[in-house]
Amino acid sequence: MKNSYILLLLITGISFFYNCGDDGFSVSDPDKAVIQGYLFPGHTAEITINRQQILASEDTTMDLPLSGLSVTLSNQTTGKSEVLKDNGAGSYSSEMIIEDEGSYKIEFDYNNNHVWATTSIPTKVSGFKTDATELLHTERFSDDTVRYVNYYWDNEEESYHLFYIYNMESWTTPIYNFTPSKSITTTPTADTAYQVNSRGFYYYGRHYMILYKVTDEYVDLYYSSNGNSQHMTNPPTNVNNGFGIFTAMSSDTLVLTLR
Repeated sequence: MKNSYILLLLITGISFFYNCGDDGFSVSDPDKAVIQGYLFPGHTAEITINRQQILASEDTTMDLPLSGLSVTLSNQTTGKSEVLKDNGAGSYSSEMIIEDEGSYKIEFDYNNNHVWATTSIPTKVSGFKTDATELLHTERFSDDTVRYVNYYWDNEEESYHLFYIYNMESWTTPIYNFTPSKSITTTPTADTAYQVNSRGFYYYGRHYMILYKVTDEYVDLYYSSNGNSQHMTNPPTNVNNGFGIFTAMSSDTLVLTLR
């Protein structure tokens, strides 16, 4: 990734999966911690820890951040470990740079429980390429107009991937008569190709075309959160003695210009 701000946008979008659904969600034990942690190689860790969110009414949820915890992040591959910095409001961060293909563990004590979770950085995205770097947006195509751009990658492991498309221009004009988000996130897929259509973009200019390789726990959470509301009462978790998700992604980036 080229910009930490883009990471923040992606994490915000992913975190939505665990925070709410069509009807919100509630759980039977409000005294357990909820972790939201997404590790990216080459970046420091940003972890959020809350008490469980409880549906208080049809329109209201309670969000109780957990601060003051002694949270340890360790690289189980290298043996390095660090007590995370408490930034307040349930936010914790590391100085340790996340390394390629490392295995990581987060742990802390809360409410007489030892809370912990592990994840491994997926292997690097391999063979990411495209057949064009520019795409023309027009209502009437000529015969030689590039209408689509194809992206390809290797996937011998049959791992899940997703696309994150982000308009990187500081100033741009929306194509349509509304102001949509500058980012698009696709559904996780085990395929090895993805095609973009010029009419699927909302802004002109340069776009980061970011291919993420994601873990099984991310896929489980994604599909559970996009199902019907009954699944949201027991969202999947890989956290022991708590709830939430602690996961990792690897990525590669190309640039596409829409004219």
